Amino acid sequence: MAKSGHAYIADYVRERGQPRRGAARWDHDRRALDAPPGAVTLDDVVRDPEDDARIRVTRNVRGDPLGALWARRQIDEHQFIAGRHWQHLLEEAGTAGVRALDTTKERVDGGALSFEGLTDRQLRAARELRRAVAGLGVQPALVARLMLEQGLSIAQIAHAMGTPTARGRDRLGWLLRMSLDELAVGFGYAERVG
Repeated sequence: MAKSGHAYIADYVRERGQPRRGAARWDHDRRALDAPPGAVTLDDVVRDPEDDARIRVTRNVRGDPLGALWARRQIDEHQFIAGRHWQHLLEEAGTAGVRALDTTKERVDGGALSFEGLTDRQLRAARELRRAVAGLGVQPALVARLMLEQGLSIAQIAHAMGTPTARGRDRLGWLLRMSLDELAVGFGYAERVG
């Protein structure tokens, strides 16, 4: 179990009575025999939603740094699920209310952004994201945003922040796990102990 400086109890998957992901036994083997050029693949065990069987699969984690950390067992279930929840909220809050600029119309002074096209679900998702970011702190929020929103890996974040050393990557990894722990508590996927 990855430790992030805080103790957390079981995540929602185990609370629902399901065994820990990646158990040694699986019911079906659906691993790919070959991968497309440039793919970064890892073997994983997932649950079939139809009949609750375990399936061994090949997962392509290129472009998905959160999925890569999860597949390599560098983060726990509650951290992975909290990261995916953040990404889901980001999609829901999205840009559905933004319209393209019509260059054929004459420009009007005082034309401000309009929130009339936003749905209640988009506003709720934006509020939940704002609350989640407020509880993190500046640097943990930055690291979480760079990975969860922009899809940067820890190595890319370390390079962008000017700390490409192993120690810098370790510190950023710790900050990411800490922020995912806080998000898991905030979203209700884990509880703080003590």
